[in-house]
Amino acid sequence: MGHPLSSSSRQASLRALQRLKQQGALHPSRPIRFYFSTSLASSPSIGPITDRLTELVAPASLSASGPITERLTELVAKGDKYPDQHQLETAAELDRLYTQLLANEPPPLSVGSKSSSTTASLPPPSSNSIFRSFFGSRTPTDVVKNLVPSFSSTTKGAYIYGDVGCGKTFLMNILYDMVDSGAWAQDKQKVHYHKFMLDVHEHMHQERKINPQGDLIAPVVDRVLEKGRFLCLDEFQVTDVADALILQRLFGGLWENGCVLVATSNRPPQNLYLHGLQRDRFLPFIDLLENKCAVVNMLDSETDYRMLTPFAKGDHPVYFSKGQANDFEALFDKLVDGSKVAPTHLVTQGRKVQVPKASLSHSVAHFSFHDLCEKALGAADYIAIGQNFETVFCHSIPKLTIDHVNWLRRFITFVDSMYELKVTLVLQTDAESIDHIFTVENKKDYSQDEVFAFDRSRSRLEEMASKGYLSLKWLGEASK
Repeated sequence: MGHPLSSSSRQASLRALQRLKQQGALHPSRPIRFYFSTSLASSPSIGPITDRLTELVAPASLSASGPITERLTELVAKGDKYPDQHQLETAAELDRLYTQLLANEPPPLSVGSKSSSTTASLPPPSSNSIFRSFFGSRTPTDVVKNLVPSFSSTTKGAYIYGDVGCGKTFLMNILYDMVDSGAWAQDKQKVHYHKFMLDVHEHMHQERKINPQGDLIAPVVDRVLEKGRFLCLDEFQVTDVADALILQRLFGGLWENGCVLVATSNRPPQNLYLHGLQRDRFLPFIDLLENKCAVVNMLDSETDYRMLTPFAKGDHPVYFSKGQANDFEALFDKLVDGSKVAPTHLVTQGRKVQVPKASLSHSVAHFSFHDLCEKALGAADYIAIGQNFETVFCHSIPKLTIDHVNWLRRFITFVDSMYELKVTLVLQTDAESIDHIFTVENKKDYSQDEVFAFDRSRSRLEEMASKGYLSLKWLGEASK
């Protein structure tokens, strides 16, 4: 339960929000609520993140100072950003975390002496267990023998969940950017969950080659800690059994060695990996997650902020529907501009990813839906594509049903990967429009995560057709 602000701070906050309400900046039918943690209860200030968010949502007539605040106020004046009380409440929780990070610096990092995981977090050894491939042939006692005592941070992280576009990532990014001085500024990392888990499995693969009978998780914990113990993970979702079965040990080792986690997700912790294989083995991780992170609910937010970016004039210029295949191909020809177009391939994690048609000089690739989603491709393959091509064409996307759940899952991962790398995505579908690629009558009748995850993809596809997104710098080359 939160604690109230001091009287003077509360009155100042209410006066500022009342001004916003009078000017039509706040929803008139919803109550103004404040929830602040114990660490902020005696503070005369709301906190840096809430201050910045208040500046963001305030009209230009409210006082603003500094280039960042001025830029955010400009966005509000343009209508690109809108106020949301759920964001204010979430910002208050992140202020608590920001304050605690400043007050509790991480201990010095010592390579090779960090990854001590408790035996309680390990499964019993079994000759036919999937865990054998993760932990080698040693017993749990062998795994932790000779390791130094761990450092467990007293700072709780944050797990923020809510519908697509409610501002989860936006707020996490503000917090991440605010941590720009002190020890934590040199000890932080921000990464999409897909990429994070791909790196984890790649490290495990490398460790298996070095020491086939050894523990695979402890060295991976060390590698993650070296990249940054303030860990921000975007789009946390668990759909893979291999991920589900190692998360407790992986994050147990991270938390025991001072890691502070901030994660965004579309689902509350209790609904992670819902209906997954061997979910009983995953449940202890949920308990650990709720113990180490404050859980913040943004589900009731009424605004999808990604839908508010300015769109190109007319119909989406990068999406083509049924009967527009010729226009799709004409755009490809225009972009490659007479350059050499030929098949090629990429190499990732020791295997080849075939590219049917590409202009290497113009950084444009051309695929069919069959090439990308009906074959056994995964996040690593899609990231490799996004790292090598600034523009990706995909044609003949069918109208999908729940019977095509594997194709749908790959398409969701493909869109996420292109989005993270800011790839220009040009699509052609056999459905009436991009919005109709996948629809169900009543989502509540389905248990598959993909039914809910596609809502995020639909929202992202809307954004990826906007002027704002299309003007962003491609991140593929820099991420290699």
